[in-house]
Amino acid sequence: MEILRVPNVPARIVFPLVATDSTNFVSGATFASGDCKSYSHDSNAWFNTENLPEEIGTSGWYALNLTSTEMLSVGFYPGYSAISIVDQTAPKVWQDQGVLINTSPPANLTAIEGYTDAAESLRFGAGSIVTGSAVTGTLSATQMSTDLFESTDNHYTNRTVVWTSGSLQNQARRITAYNGTTKVLTFDEATEAPSNGNTFIIV
Repeated sequence: MEILRVPNVPARIVFPLVATDSTNFVSGATFASGDCKSYSHDSNAWFNTENLPEEIGTSGWYALNLTSTEMLSVGFYPGYSAISIVDQTAPKVWQDQGVLINTSPPANLTAIEGYTDAAESLRFGAGSIVTGSAVTGTLSATQMSTDLFESTDNHYTNRTVVWTSGSLQNQARRITAYNGTTKVLTFDEATEAPSNGNTFIIV
């Protein structure tokens, strides 16, 4: 699969895992060191990614946080980075997966009305957006269990959560607290509770 991302900026990629003996997605997959690798153009070799994927709820879809080094625009091939996800167990539980990351932006994204500084500011602003999903746990009009990776308490406090699917789609609320252990966001009261699987961004 191929996706588009900004070069040299930490990114989160999402991909499904398919069972080796069927066309069904695999939930509950576990990952070991060496299962996920990124390609280094400088060394002409594959290296273990700093992070391992984590499942989004029980969907069979997995999210992997990549560092800026793993998102180099001259990684796999000029303008591309590459991630390899391989099941090293025998027999394999899920099919090996490859993600090609297009980090070559179209020419019209390098400047806004001729101003490259504006495009650069937009690039770093977009890189600070966090994506996530609600998961089963605490789901109310003021709190939401999430699949976020951040472990620091109140890391997202005073930022804004915007739902991108479900009954709260397009609603935005100020974040008042975040529990880095339970991954629960607390926010100003919404019109109703989000549901498991509802997606959101933090801006």
